[in-house]
Amino acid sequence: MSADLQNQGETIALAEFISQFKYKDIPSEVVEHTKRVVLDFMGVSLSGSRMENSRIITDMVKEWGGVPESTVIGFPFKLPAPSAGLLNGAIGHAIQMDDTEWITVAHLGTEVIPAALAVAEKCGEVNGKTLITAIVLGFEGAIRIGAAINPSHHLRGFSPNGTLGVFGAAIAAGSILNLDPLQMADAIGSAAMQSSGLEEFCYDGSMSAILNTGHATQAGIISALLAERGFTGSRTILEGKSGFCRAYSDDFDFSKITEGFGENFAIMDVWFKRYPTCAYCNSALDIVLDLKNSNNLSPDEINSIKVKTFSMVENTVNNPDPDNGTAAMLSMPYTVAMAIHQGKVTQEEFKDDWLSNPQVRNIMRKVDVLIADEELTQMGLEFDRGAVVQIITNDGVLLEGSAKAAKGDPVYPLTDEELKTKYHILASQVLREEVVDEIAAIVWEVEHLNHVDELTTLLCIKSNYV
Repeated sequence: MSADLQNQGETIALAEFISQFKYKDIPSEVVEHTKRVVLDFMGVSLSGSRMENSRIITDMVKEWGGVPESTVIGFPFKLPAPSAGLLNGAIGHAIQMDDTEWITVAHLGTEVIPAALAVAEKCGEVNGKTLITAIVLGFEGAIRIGAAINPSHHLRGFSPNGTLGVFGAAIAAGSILNLDPLQMADAIGSAAMQSSGLEEFCYDGSMSAILNTGHATQAGIISALLAERGFTGSRTILEGKSGFCRAYSDDFDFSKITEGFGENFAIMDVWFKRYPTCAYCNSALDIVLDLKNSNNLSPDEINSIKVKTFSMVENTVNNPDPDNGTAAMLSMPYTVAMAIHQGKVTQEEFKDDWLSNPQVRNIMRKVDVLIADEELTQMGLEFDRGAVVQIITNDGVLLEGSAKAAKGDPVYPLTDEELKTKYHILASQVLREEVVDEIAAIVWEVEHLNHVDELTTLLCIKSNYV
């Protein structure tokens, strides 16, 4: 360790670990799970590119123009790496099916992966092993920082997608650029200066929900590119007197940033949603659909529905009256009502016609979201993840179910076949079937890829689109 690195704090320690980490240090099971994360990101992003909020922000950024360095997923053109990062970070979050992780309560693949891809394309001749390493490290850094400040950070109203995603993006981009430890610390410092994001969109469903992820990706890329040029950042930004942890949390633990480097890999706790809605809704939806199907329930038979969940959930998804598709995606009453009415919760259930449907609205009025931390904990259900659903019929029959976590969570993981099915359904909305298959084949063997461009090119040729 150089003199500049000695006797330094958590920011430098994290930067040193990241900068010295190599592909050979990644266990095979971590490589395999990283491929799953990438494949899932590809599917949700391709589908997300067709959303109105994605179109609006893409049209604007395309007008800015610039050097065609990096692919915009789902569109047949390239833009400068930071601009592509802005768009791909936003697009990846547009349908609310992007990956989830419980320590940060964020969707970090939406920032980490597009940052790594954009900078890899800009640099040229970056191989698959370098890409995997950057993605693993982006998750590792962001989740360690998140562990140091949560749950206080999230409870204060910050959106971890933006506030923590920016670190993941900066670290992933910096890894592609092969930044040394001091440069990586500079990138982390500049990322912290741009860390932002609030969750007020949960209540009104504003389009700025995807600006959290888009801005974080762009800011992370800019931070790494500046560091490469010698632009310095605060190298005590995480632990400093006026640093990130103290400013963004009421209860922080610096040791979470550095403990057990290389022993476990945070990306292994990343999981995949089956429904286009907030992760907090997923376990309840599994229960509702099971109760409906196993009892052959019709909406007219139901008197009331009680969803017992954890207090963390209330501030995010207890919206009884969503008035647009994004708000509906973040509404427990709406998603439960659609599960009862339709027997499924897919992208189709969030179209405008359903929002004003009187039958759906009638079911929503029967849904009560109850906070029951102590009861659920005593039942052995997971913090944030578990739920209990009680449906009372008009005849007074109580139907009840519980879930420790949703299907797709590490507790109940998706099989590779189930993940492939999700990817194919989403990607086929945009790309021709043979292209969808070719992308999947590359991702499953990505460590053997000579140039990342071989993958991104498939996302950026007009003839590839449906």
